[in-house]
This record gives sequence, C-alpha cells and structure tokens, in this order.
Amino acid sequence: MTDEQVASILKDASARLLARPIETERLILRPFSEDDLEDFSEYITQRELQRLSGNPRIETEEEAREAFDRLLEHNREVVTRFAAVLKETGKVVGNFCINIYPFVKEDPALADKRGVSISLVLNEKYQRRGLMTELMQRVMRYFLLEEGFDFVNSGYFVFNEGSRKIQERAGMHPYMVHNFEYEGEVIETREMILFREELAAKEENAPLS
Repeated sequence: MTDEQVASILKDASARLLARPIETERLILRPFSEDDLEDFSEYITQRELQRLSGNPRIETEEEAREAFDRLLEHNREVVTRFAAVLKETGKVVGNFCINIYPFVKEDPALADKRGVSISLVLNEKYQRRGLMTELMQRVMRYFLLEEGFDFVNSGYFVFNEGSRKIQERAGMHPYMVHNFEYEGEVIETREMILFREELAAKEENAPLS
C-alpha cells in the first residue's frame, strides 16, 4: 500500500464522519471548535489519562492552549480528531481520533484492505459509566457494516486493563504486539483488530430478542 493510498483512505473516512457523524444514545461526535478549549483543557491535563493514552505531559493552561491550537491546525487539512460530546449537556467529555494502522504498509495481510485505526480518550470524571463501551461498539458497526470498511484497529498499553476490556466487548481480538517509548520507558503495546466479515457473522448468528 502506497502513501497515497493510505492518505486517500484516511481522507475518505474523515469525509464520511463529517457527512454522517457517529451518534450513540448518550454521545455524538463532531469536529472541535474554538469554544471547546475549556472542556478540552479539563481532561487533557489529567495525569493518569495522559499515562494510559500515551499523550505528552500537559500541566498548565498555556500548554493546554498550545495543544488545542495544534489540534485545530491539524484538523484544517483533514479532520481526524473529533470531540465526544455528551448529548444531555453539550459538554465535550473526550476525543475520538481516526488514523491509519501504523503497520499497514508493511503488512501483506492488510495490503488490499481498507481500514482505520481509532483511539478514544475520556475525561476521568465521566469514566465507569459505560460511555466508552457504548461508543466503541457503535464505531465498529458504523465503519464495518454501514460504511463498508474492511477492518478497524485499536491498541492499548499492556497495563491498561480498562481499554483491553472495552475493545474486547466491542468484538476486537489480538492482532500483534510492539513496543512504544513513552517518557523514556519502553511499553508493550497490544494491537487489536476486527474485520467486517467477523462482525457481520456475529450479527447474523445473534439470537433474536
């Protein structure tokens, strides 16, 4: 797969999300706006959230503003970072990012397949309410069954049991392991994947309620 093909897949995924945003019972995804800085700063400075997601350490309001400006600038070319908004209040409680599986160009098994890599970050104050599970499961169906992508990938640090459980509940299974360097420490990272055929078969065989 060439760089041009990879860029085209990402651009297509972004355009589809902009045209028909992902929505769950309690959340909706939309592009970030200037008005979201306060909500963004609230969760992006949470130290444990940084550690679990591998995000750089951000501690001050100035650093949060700089990170937010970089996010908006990044989205001007292709929108790949979306605000996760709580419908009930309109508050941004996290972010959802789409990208391309980092090893897709070197993986013969995925060479002719169209897929996206996703990551979710949720404000610590809104965790343990089932929001990430709700969104992850909706994302799988959206990209694989509704938009026709071949696979969806996500990953987690080996110590992040919460992310592992959320990805497994969404039907994902282990695909490969690699190392990620974060703040001078090498951390084992486990990549998960779900293919369209797997989700389609699961839904076809699901018992009638």
